Amino acid sequence: MTVLLLTKSYSYEQDFINKLNVLGYEVLCSKQLFLDLLNVEKKEFDGEFDFFDKVILSETISDQEAVICVDRLKTVSCTLIRKTIVDLNEELRKKWQKKGMSILISQTLNFEELREQLSASDQTEQKGKPTLSKEKVLFLEHFDYCLTKQEYRVFRLLKQSLGKCISRTDMCFYVWETTPSRSKESRLSGIVKSLKRKMKEQGLDETQLQTSWGKGYCLKKIASKETSFI
Repeated sequence: MTVLLLTKSYSYEQDFINKLNVLGYEVLCSKQLFLDLLNVEKKEFDGEFDFFDKVILSETISDQEAVICVDRLKTVSCTLIRKTIVDLNEELRKKWQKKGMSILISQTLNFEELREQLSASDQTEQKGKPTLSKEKVLFLEHFDYCLTKQEYRVFRLLKQSLGKCISRTDMCFYVWETTPSRSKESRLSGIVKSLKRKMKEQGLDETQLQTSWGKGYCLKKIASKETSFI
């Protein structure tokens, strides 16, 4: 299961991310995607969040900003979750649910309560998710075996965010789960370069993995030299 955590602060979310990791979720914590949601047209996000199982709006995001995000994410096939500091009363919970929030979680939840609330939606989330044919899945699994652990994490994130530019900061935080540094950004450049080389060796179109200077990296689509997979 993959989770996109939209927030204004990476450091604030560390404990929560650790809990999600223990529960088996892969987490992308992003400030840039949150800002993008606020500042671009809704139609530009069609399909780009569908590869995440859950999107969580942090309590660092104001209610007004959260309403805008929910409105722009209503068409995506993932569970929308609002995270709060305190548990909301029944009236407020109903208001958020009417706006499109599937689940509301707070800091007052203990570990077991958090586990049960999140797992309740796990059984139905995969319905309607983008799928590939068996042959294409096997092809991509074979490619995954050619990758190092860090290359695999980067490629997985790019696949989940297909067509969307992921900032170097967000990607570093996802891969190393710590504050980005110049050395890590340099290492990331090496990983992307290695990925493009391996894509070419395995018959994938490496030109679809693009660097956007000042913005980050983007995988436009996954395609062999002959046909598009995604």
